[in-house]
Amino acid sequence: MTRPTGTASFRTPLLLTLSVLLCLAATAQTYIPGKIVRPATNATARGILDPNSDGFTSAGTSGYAGQDDVSSSNNELPYKPLYPFYAEPNSDLRRGPDKRFTDFVPSTIDKASYYMYYSGSNVHFRVRMGSIIPGAKGYSFLVDIDGRFGYSGPLADPNYLAQTTGVGGNPGFEIEIDLFSQASQTGIAVYNIDGKDKRNDFLPAVWSVNNWLDYSQIAMAATSDNGDPDYYIDFYVPFSVLSGINFAAPTTPANISTSTALRIIPTTVMAPLPAVGGPKSDIYGLPDNLYPNANDEYIAMLGSMPPISISNFSSGGPGQSSTACTAPPTINKVSSAATPTTVTGTWTPNRNASAILSNVGITVYRKVAGSYVSAGSTTVTASSTGSTVTWSVSGVTVAAGDSFYAVAQAPGESACFESGRVAANNCAARIAAPTFDATECNSLGAGNTSSKGFTFNNKPSVWPNSFAKVSNTTQGT
Repeated sequence: MTRPTGTASFRTPLLLTLSVLLCLAATAQTYIPGKIVRPATNATARGILDPNSDGFTSAGTSGYAGQDDVSSSNNELPYKPLYPFYAEPNSDLRRGPDKRFTDFVPSTIDKASYYMYYSGSNVHFRVRMGSIIPGAKGYSFLVDIDGRFGYSGPLADPNYLAQTTGVGGNPGFEIEIDLFSQASQTGIAVYNIDGKDKRNDFLPAVWSVNNWLDYSQIAMAATSDNGDPDYYIDFYVPFSVLSGINFAAPTTPANISTSTALRIIPTTVMAPLPAVGGPKSDIYGLPDNLYPNANDEYIAMLGSMPPISISNFSSGGPGQSSTACTAPPTINKVSSAATPTTVTGTWTPNRNASAILSNVGITVYRKVAGSYVSAGSTTVTASSTGSTVTWSVSGVTVAAGDSFYAVAQAPGESACFESGRVAANNCAARIAAPTFDATECNSLGAGNTSSKGFTFNNKPSVWPNSFAKVSNTTQGT
């Protein structure tokens, strides 16, 4: 039988069309925002990360509606955002391909790329990345537990380590929590990195599990930053692991609880290594290209970040404030030789490019009848980030033994941090002696210097109710 002319040419495009439609249908079925594309391979972990076992991180199997993959009501687990205080950009990496597997992708709704949830026993971490690919990488969470960081100012950390190599440095982190995307070695690890910046110095890990596939999952996010799907990476760590770490002085507290004030900054790494001492790719919250020195970027972010506690991220917890913190002021000596008196100090803005510089309020607090009350205020304006201005508040009532501290608050920001607290002393009543007495009106916060050139590294009152005073110190000769 003779084959009709043109049948082959008709059949070929028809088959191609059907193939394309089938592929599109399969794609539409596969790429549903909220669908778990790689579940945890460990049954226990799978039940923790996907409690209803429906294969979705979204509240239902229809996935996330629109771009909203962040609202608690749209999620199976009520993750809460930790905000950047500068628009987290893409294509700002220190290392690695832009908009891909180590590039944080912000939500179009809450601008965050990083989320946490506390179940009562486990601390869950979630990050939104530009893509996923096979290969060994690191996803790190650096934790500050004592509120001290950097090398100067009232919040300086005595364990600060400068960045002397391309991957070194530690501005004041005490804990590092890592997810390593490699199947054959350690998958999740927790390290005590207090005062350390080399991996060999903080090995072995405080806690670890093998095979990241067992204890993590990957799901589709609702964003498509580069015209292709973005992805959530979820994993968890038992809180008992974190609370069981013991820290040595001068770090306080010695252990953390669910109410301990913390700051946590995620960092991606271009190898299955910790961020501290490893080849960092993207530091969350700021444009990496503006900070060639990683320590400087961490300091800028920490200086703007409100402290949180683990309990903030329980299902009924408030999460993190979306308002940035103003850098704390320093406060100088306070004399009780005459009252009223003038209290003075300095203020230096955060090294954050978005820091507010003008009309910054400085308020001095005095302890009266066991409670601190406002003793007066003023405003200052700095010329640029990193520049220091002086301030003074006059007409302050003072008596010997009073204690004082100061806070700063820029318009639209929060007064999260205090200066070091100082005790007033009666200089006129002091009798000269051959020994140096640090009560010579110089009970100072960290980094302040006495009139005799001594620098006091007192524990600053980073969180409230911490009192710093130096006394009975001998000069030596």
